[in-house]
Amino acid sequence: MVRFLVRNPIRDRWKDYLRLQKLTVVLGTLAEDVAKERAGLQLRYEAAMAEVSFSTAMPNAQGGAVSTMPAETDAMSVSLARYSDRIAHLDQQIAMFDRIQQDVRHFMQDNEIDTTGLG
Repeated sequence: MVRFLVRNPIRDRWKDYLRLQKLTVVLGTLAEDVAKERAGLQLRYEAAMAEVSFSTAMPNAQGGAVSTMPAETDAMSVSLARYSDRIAHLDQQIAMFDRIQQDVRHFMQDNEIDTTGLG
């Protein structure tokens, strides 16, 4: 007769718990990294916007011609658009990590994977 031994279910739940905790930590670290990048880009974006506003407002306020050349203005516009696109992409990443973390929490709740009853 063939014997098939099954491991202790408490041990299995503990392993599942540890594995999902690792995933939660990694997701949290990734979300923090993206949030820091986003915050830095947002500051640079705001500084660039202020520079554009200042460089176009000052000559007009003094009654002179705009000192910023069209090529520079185009380059600034492209740069600002890139900042904006990157910030939007980072927002999507943050939302994705949040959704995955929520999915992990729900999975753990639905499957009763926690430290309760593990000894």
